Order: sequence, then structure tokens, then C-alpha cells
Amino acid sequence: MARLLPDLGPKTKRWLIAALVFTISVFVIGWNVEDSGLASNYVDPVAKVTAQDEAVYASTSIHIATQGGWLSPLFLGRYAFYKPPLLYWLSAIGIKAVGVSAIGLRLPSLIAGASIATLVFLWLLQARGIWAALIGLLLLHANHLFHVLSRVALTDALLVFCMTAAIYLLWHDPTLDRRTSAWGFGLFAGAAIMTKGIAGTLPLLILGLYWVVSWGRARPSILRLMEVFMVAGLVALPWHFYQLAIHPRWFWAEYILTEHVTFAVTSTYQSTAEDPIAYYARRLFWTDPFLLLAVLLALPGAFRQRAPGLPILISWCAVVIAAVLAFQYRNSSYLLPLIPALCLFAAEFAPSSRAVSISFAAILFLAFGNKIFYAGQPWGVPYAPESVNASAAPLEEYCARQRSAELIVIAPDDQFYSADLPLQHVRYCYLDPSLNRPRYPLDFEYLGITVSATQFREMDHWRPIFSQRLHDWGLPSDSSIATVVLTQSREEIRAMIAARPEYDFSLPVDLLQEAEIGPEHQRWMPSPHRLYLLARNTGTRPKSKSPCEL
Repeated sequence: MARLLPDLGPKTKRWLIAALVFTISVFVIGWNVEDSGLASNYVDPVAKVTAQDEAVYASTSIHIATQGGWLSPLFLGRYAFYKPPLLYWLSAIGIKAVGVSAIGLRLPSLIAGASIATLVFLWLLQARGIWAALIGLLLLHANHLFHVLSRVALTDALLVFCMTAAIYLLWHDPTLDRRTSAWGFGLFAGAAIMTKGIAGTLPLLILGLYWVVSWGRARPSILRLMEVFMVAGLVALPWHFYQLAIHPRWFWAEYILTEHVTFAVTSTYQSTAEDPIAYYARRLFWTDPFLLLAVLLALPGAFRQRAPGLPILISWCAVVIAAVLAFQYRNSSYLLPLIPALCLFAAEFAPSSRAVSISFAAILFLAFGNKIFYAGQPWGVPYAPESVNASAAPLEEYCARQRSAELIVIAPDDQFYSADLPLQHVRYCYLDPSLNRPRYPLDFEYLGITVSATQFREMDHWRPIFSQRLHDWGLPSDSSIATVVLTQSREEIRAMIAARPEYDFSLPVDLLQEAEIGPEHQRWMPSPHRLYLLARNTGTRPKSKSPCEL
């Protein structure tokens, strides 16, 4: 490829090649991404379990872009300290640029994915040449996890871009002698922390392990390591210290104790009973058996060549594997940080024969087309939505009616998609017969964010109490009160509907009988699965600038 640009300097050629690869990668990843709206969900490729995080993050980003709150993000009226805000900020900027839309929200992940592909290509181009670079690029784009997670507004692609960029600088300058390399590593490491909290420390852990395994070889000095950690701290710590100073109780309870202790260290809730090693091994194999085969074929070359980048790649893989096994909650997306390292390893240490490389690239190109054709398989490359929520279309049609009444979604199955639409106010009601629910450090029931059916009916009594508790916890608004209502029986649901004739309700069609619906509500059935009860005495709200379909 470089021969096509003979009159340009090496750096100019590299930048032009990088721009070309980035542009192609944006197209390969992002084609049809707008049509795959937020009504579709990320799905575990093996268990086919949907995830609601994209709609939650999207709601926070939309609120930032349209109403503010950049330093202290909100979700449904309460603080959203389950993740640092870098993704929300970037998605909000995307919304500012192209409007409230799926593409605006997913723009950071799309750019991050294309940037990862570009860095992998450049790494291999400099290490082994054009054919190795093409092999690595094809392996990466043909990977199910990389493709899917670069097309959704989740933190994974952004985290892995920050990791890959930091490690690319280390590979380019293994001793970090150039201050730009050390400071760049620290900058990306700090951005990784601002993306996903404790998971963002992975680049720093990889650097530490690399420093250990490089004993007796050229490696960064202690001074350079200190500079890296200092820069990372300067990027990541100000927001954390700000929240500890301004919202100490909430931030400590949710960000530290709930997210990083309860779920990371002591999580007992799982979507599967699989052993963690078996869980991740199955998903790594089924999402890309071809990549694992390529890694196995590269092992002899890795031991023979002993390339300078080998300790970096070994450190990268070892840290990520240890981290996903140590983290108590299991999620297939946690494997994504491993994928670029495996692609680099497989391409850099593949057999060096030109004929073999060309043949391998041709096979990979055909395999990529096959993965697109069989998109529904765990190893496929899907461009259509993996899982379209059946409740989405009725919600969008309801939103278009511009109802001024509040909506209570009973037995919700929309994965919080309703929180992304410009509704007057949305609440969620769950049928939960259990009296013994786990209590987390951030106790939503004490704060009144989650209430019982009785408390909801007696809200005139409880609202001042909950409002004071929220104020004591640093939240001046009481709009989050009764976001979730827990009922123990159908009778409680029927009583709640009768007691709130001014509210609209959405519920499964088989939850209540025709005779149990009072005259205060008008029936509307936009789908065979979902029934809406519309308050008769209500008006319309002003038309929102945000669309009713994302």
C-alpha cells in the first residue's frame, strides 16, 4: 500500500493509510447502524439474554444533551453514579452534533471501534507488513463481539479503544523514553478509568505486568511509570474527588460500595449457573472459533521469533483473563478487551511466507462474508437488530399521542426503552410477591425511589418523608420518588389503577380481565401483547424536539 504513495514521506504515508483504514472501518462497522435502533438490545451470543444497559446509558446522555447536568448525570431523576461519565459526555456531544438519534448516541462506540481497527492495522503494518496488517484487520472485523459492541452505546468499545491506544504507545516505545509516550499512555489510561471505573485500570495493570516480565530487558524506568500514573490520576481523579466532595453519601454508596464492591467482588446474582472459566471459554470459542484457531497456529512462530511485542501481548492477555475471572458478575462483553490482543498475536506470529499470508487473507475474506450471511449464529456478524423489543412499537405510537398524563408501565418488558422517549413522566411497576429482597448500600426503598403499592396509594403522606431523605442524601429534586412500584398481587395492581384515574397504564393483555377495568380509563390495544389504559380526563403536552423513535 505504501508503494502507491511514492512521493510522500513515511509519516505522511502512515497518516493517509490510517485515514483510509479508519474510513473503511467506519463503513464496515456502522453500515445500517441507524436502522438498528435502541429498541434492539445487545444479546449474549450464547445464552441469548438481552441487556438493558444501552437504554439506561442513552437516557442519561439524552438528559445531559437536552437539559444539562454534565458533572452529575441523572437517570430517571436520580444520580447516575454507576459508571463514570465519559461515555455520557461523548454521546451527548454526538446528540448535539446530529440530534437525538441512535446514531448520535452510538457515535462514540462507532468511532472507538474504527480507531481500534486502525491501531491494530498500523501495529501489524509496522511489525510485519501489509499482509499481516490485512489479516489482523479481517480477524478483528469478523469477530462477533467486536462488531456488535462497536455498534451500541455501551462503554465496552470506548474502554477497549483507550486500552489499545495506550498499549500501542507502549509497543511503539517499550521504554517510554519519549515523554509524549508516557504522557499519552497516562492520558488514555485516565480516559479508560473515566469510561468504566475500576475496569479502566486494566492498561495500568498491563503496564505493571509488562514491567515485571521484562526484567533484564529494556523497560520503562520507575520515573516514567510514576509519570504515567500521575497523568492518569490527573485525568481521572478530579471528577471522582468532585463527587466525593459534593455528593459524598450517594457517590460512596452507589459508585464505591454497590458497583465496585457488591457487584464486582461479592455479586451473587448471575444470569447463568455456569462456572466462570467454562462461561468465558464457551463464549470465546463460539463467538469466533476461527480466531482461536489462528492463535493456535501462531503459537510456534511466537516462541521462535521472540519479537519485542510478545511480552506486551502476553501481559495484555494475562491481565484481561485474570480480571474477567476475578470479577464476580459474568458478562460476555467483558471478553472484548481480549479480542484486539488475540488478533495482533494471530497476525503478527502467523507463518511468514508471502504465499501463505495471501492465502490466509483470502480465506479470512471469504469467512467474513460467510459470517455476514449466517448473522444469526453466535459467530455471525449481524447488521440487523439482534433482538427487537415487542413493546417498542406500541411505546413509540403512545409517545406520538403527546399525552400529558404520567405513564406507569406494569410488568415492563421494554428494557427501559421508555426512559429514552419524550414522555410526560414514566414509572415502572413490578409484580414481586417476595418480601425478602436484597438490600444494597444505596437503598432505593429507604429513599422512596422504590415504593410498595400501599406507599404509592398513600403518596401524599410519604412524599415529604422521601423528599427529606433524598435531600439528606444530596438530591434536591423529588422527581425520582416512586420511580418503581412493587406490587405483590394482581389485586394490588387493580387497586393501584383504580386509585390513580389520572395516570395512563401499560400492561400485559392477560394481566387483568375486562371487568376489572373501571370507566375512568379508555382501553387502547396497539399490539396483541400490550394493553394501554388511557386516562379520560387529560390533555396533550407540547410537542417535544426529541423524536418518539430511536
